[in-house]
Amino acid sequence: MDLMLLQMPSGISLISIDGIQNISIESSSLVTFYIFNRGDIHLTISVQKLETIHMYWGGYNVFASRESTNSNTSVKIFAPNLKTLKWRGKLRNSQSLGRLDSLEEVEILLEPPKNEFDKVLEVLCGICLAKVLIINGKTIKALYKEGSTPTLILDNIRNLSICESLNKKFVLALVSLLRRMPNLNILCIKTRCWKLTYRTASHFGNEYWKLQNLAFIHQLKEVSIENSYGCNEIEFERYILGVLKI
Repeated sequence: MDLMLLQMPSGISLISIDGIQNISIESSSLVTFYIFNRGDIHLTISVQKLETIHMYWGGYNVFASRESTNSNTSVKIFAPNLKTLKWRGKLRNSQSLGRLDSLEEVEILLEPPKNEFDKVLEVLCGICLAKVLIINGKTIKALYKEGSTPTLILDNIRNLSICESLNKKFVLALVSLLRRMPNLNILCIKTRCWKLTYRTASHFGNEYWKLQNLAFIHQLKEVSIENSYGCNEIEFERYILGVLKI
């Protein structure tokens, strides 16, 4: 079954859609769009005035009592005036975000498997013009390939917020992400509260961070590292304080 929405008010929410495989949205007035869904859906949005999109894609279909395969899912967006994009949960089998020239703030909290590097990179390519990025640890880890050189440069990102503990595996992925952001001014890292257990450092002390030659480090204006109960967080703090001579 298909669903096409042509005329609608300035805001619309679609929650737990069942029995519909294709959703197509076109409007001359829509400004905000929200979707919460766990099924297999092809979503197409073509809205000139759209400014805000919130998407949550779950992996479990309550109605069908089964895991979504993601093999029959896609999202295509044409929204040249989009300012805010929030994407939580699963990736789609195919995602096309178009060119989001007006994008200002993005929240990407994905749950991708390790083998979906290309799809996660595809999402980041779509949001590369944003200035503010909120991203979770799982997405950052999915972007990391040991030994690879980052090709996508996110030089518009000025404000980065992360929620993750600086454990050994995550530090390597974080460095790979930070290399993509040469013009970063604000950095916020929040250790997840249920992991507030003191950890000993690996090899991520001051010398390690110096060797990374992160391009943005000397132009940082604001740094916040919250709930730093591990040595890796403390060592990173010391490095930044030393560079900025605070």
